[in-house]
Amino acid sequence: RLSFSGSIRARYEYLDNFTIRRYAVDEDDNILLTRLRLGADLLLRPNFRFYAELQDNRFFSEDFDVYDFPSACPYENRLDLRQGFMEAKHLWEGPWGFKIGRQAISYADNRIWGPGDWGNTGRYLWDAAKVYYYTDAIQLDAIAGERVLPNALKFDGNHYPYQAYGLYARLPGLKPLTLEPFWVFKHDGNDT
Repeated sequence: RLSFSGSIRARYEYLDNFTIRRYAVDEDDNILLTRLRLGADLLLRPNFRFYAELQDNRFFSEDFDVYDFPSACPYENRLDLRQGFMEAKHLWEGPWGFKIGRQAISYADNRIWGPGDWGNTGRYLWDAAKVYYYTDAIQLDAIAGERVLPNALKFDGNHYPYQAYGLYARLPGLKPLTLEPFWVFKHDGNDT
């Protein structure tokens, strides 16, 4: 019922005529990226779970440090909560479910809500609520959330200045055809 997971990733990059901050002729940069993730998954019933994942990301460069990225450093995010949510599927043995908390949201080829895991910090995290409706004919997710604003040196408690809403549907009965219509709306409170 309780499982633990973890991963360690180290990646070295050498950038010729380029640095991690900009294009620069006759300049280069050596950078070592590290990422540590530790997770715990508690399954209380077959369809009810709690999940928590800690993450620590660091980078080592000859020319730059974390203070060279004043708004959000894409390479460093010291020990922080990456994910922490509770999830229930098929409530009362029916089609409904939910997932609420900090989560990485991704669908299909990660172009919609994708988690950005290719970067060192995996910066596309959401404090969000999802409601599921899953039947044999349709799987529908309704989403409302705010994207987490990463802070390299402090707990990620702030958000980007907008809210996001979406519907994502999968129609599994159309095999071999894949049809996954979606609708996404981002709103910043100023009619944008």
